[in-house]
Amino acid sequence: MTRLGLARSTVQRCALGLALGLMLGPAQAVTLPVPDPGELQLAWLDARGQPHHVVLGARGQVRQQAVATWPADAASAEVPLGSLWKLAAYARLSEATAPQAERAPEPPYTCSGQSPDEVYCCEPGQRIDRATALWRSCGLYFAASRLALPSAALGATLAALPASMQALRQPDVASERTTVPLDDWLRWLALWAPATQQAARDDLLPYWLDGPGRAALGGVGSRLRVKTFTLPLQRGSAERWGGASGWLADGRPVWLAARGSSKFVLPHWAPLALRHIDRTEGAALALPHPQSPCIEVSYLQRYPIAQLRDAQGHPVATASPPLPAGDYTAEFRAGHRLAVHSQGDLFWRRTPPGDPQLVGRHTLEDYVARVVDREGRADVPAAAQALAVAARTYVLRTARAQSGCLRIDDSSAAQRVAPRPPTEAARQAASLTAGLVLRRHEGQYHSTQARAGVMAWQDAVAQAEAGYSFERILGEAYGSDPLQSAFGRSGAQCEALPDAQAWLNRQLVAWRQRLQGQPGFTAVSAVEVCRLQAGLPHARQRGAQVFVRDFRSQDDRLTLAHEYLHLAFAGHPRASQEAFIEQQARVLLGVL
Repeated sequence: MTRLGLARSTVQRCALGLALGLMLGPAQAVTLPVPDPGELQLAWLDARGQPHHVVLGARGQVRQQAVATWPADAASAEVPLGSLWKLAAYARLSEATAPQAERAPEPPYTCSGQSPDEVYCCEPGQRIDRATALWRSCGLYFAASRLALPSAALGATLAALPASMQALRQPDVASERTTVPLDDWLRWLALWAPATQQAARDDLLPYWLDGPGRAALGGVGSRLRVKTFTLPLQRGSAERWGGASGWLADGRPVWLAARGSSKFVLPHWAPLALRHIDRTEGAALALPHPQSPCIEVSYLQRYPIAQLRDAQGHPVATASPPLPAGDYTAEFRAGHRLAVHSQGDLFWRRTPPGDPQLVGRHTLEDYVARVVDREGRADVPAAAQALAVAARTYVLRTARAQSGCLRIDDSSAAQRVAPRPPTEAARQAASLTAGLVLRRHEGQYHSTQARAGVMAWQDAVAQAEAGYSFERILGEAYGSDPLQSAFGRSGAQCEALPDAQAWLNRQLVAWRQRLQGQPGFTAVSAVEVCRLQAGLPHARQRGAQVFVRDFRSQDDRLTLAHEYLHLAFAGHPRASQEAFIEQQARVLLGVL
């Protein structure tokens, strides 16, 4: 049985609607009333998939709890979709144009200036893609008449629609006035195909970085990936109510609504909604991004280790397998010692003729949290969050790609990294900013000395204690508009590399001749070479783009050939066989 905490006036209106519904019979749906002034309606699924519903006041207090207990069938109370129908349209497009599908990606939308609805899309003469159309809520982009998608074109996400939401199967039926049971909607969001949900989460992040959500970025970070909606309070009314729905950082579905347009509701209420969910269930960590590289750290590079001992004091032999979980002690040649803890992510290796090395292989956000603990401290949250963004930017922009990871030294010349699990506060600082990097800087910082493009940690602490958000701290250090997504998808702009583009164009004729006839090969035309801002080199099939750092060295050119081959064999199992792709790249460049 579901309980809903509601203000008294809302309970009275719900009771009236429920009574009418019972009088009209079981087929009549109960519609959730619009929020009262000064209240937020909030619903989400917990980690077990159970729905929670609550109404919050402006200060975060829960309104009077459950004046009346709703019967079990009231869990199907319906809400109008508003602009949320575009999530279904987005899922349909994403899965109809997935790499394994034969259909080409849909064309971008070009604003002509002829429709007033283009105010949600772009300026006359500009074009937008699917990602931008989603977070800007451009209905014209997703119009069924423009895309001409067959009704039968259902991927896994729309195929999972519950019986109560079948209208969303038809691209020309669902509209802003379509209503759906709120709990069924949330459960459907939890059933999205993982790749489609990740794509949507990536494409919704710019709402907070470049859209109306920017005003609340300091309190929300990257934790909330939601599509907005705004509806009239009553038909023909100028008053509005609105909100959003999507996913929390760990993938839990969420829905929220309050009086006013979504441009007001999200910046005003989202931080409070997140705090309430954290108080109810405990703060959850962000899911790892599938494009997030592992980070390989060479620990204590400036301090040679003479011996590593286990918890019983026995010397540990150097070997390739990871150290079993437990406590260890590093004994340095200079005579001092350091406590070390492995979670199965540390290695004690000897690479002749050098000294033994302590190496860690961590996830990106675990690495970032370890840097926060080592270079700063996590008990001043906003400063820790700012440092997390700088540390993440630094490793993604400067570390060397090696064996599928990014490799970096633990040293004062790069970043110092704690050789033990991070504190919970440091994990939260990394999680709240997960996936965020600086837009135009490498992320350099210093303990005390600030200069252009360099953040001083002591300044960040003072600013945080004065009430600055992490975004404002970063703005003070690195300039206005400091943030972008590290893993932007289709909405990310391609910064051209003209010299690399010219080099690749010269190679393509010969490469295509050599590869012609190989199973799975397709001659890709008009490959675009883009500058890699952060992370590992990669290819993006939509738009036929490859993202690399440079092309001038042989390793750079091997990387460019490697990523081109991922495009050339896309749709064939060979595209995911890294050994095959690397071998072919070496053949093309004659370096076998």
